Amino acid sequence: MEISESFRERVSKLKYARWAADLDEETLIVLCNFIGEFATRSYADDYGAHTYRERARIMKRFDPAWMRADVGLEVIYEIKNGLRFKDAEREMSERFDRGIIERSARASS
Repeated sequence: MEISESFRERVSKLKYARWAADLDEETLIVLCNFIGEFATRSYADDYGAHTYRERARIMKRFDPAWMRADVGLEVIYEIKNGLRFKDAEREMSERFDRGIIERSARASS
């Protein structure tokens, strides 16, 4: 799939999305996945996005779904700041594994 120049141009005109105008296909796949991961695992569907901060304070650090949401948010932030991917499926799996291991170690200490 080739990302069209018209799409890139439209994105570059958006105040909060212009950072994404140069995303390659692999990174765009990862970004879409981690947006969905965050939205799903943070329970936004059940409680509404407005409750995210409140729930973040009370959620147990060892909740696997919450850890996955946290990894998702972290990767979205890193992509916004320049992180790019070459092999979406493999790298997504590695990021989840590493992120969950790090968060599990923090929760148990």
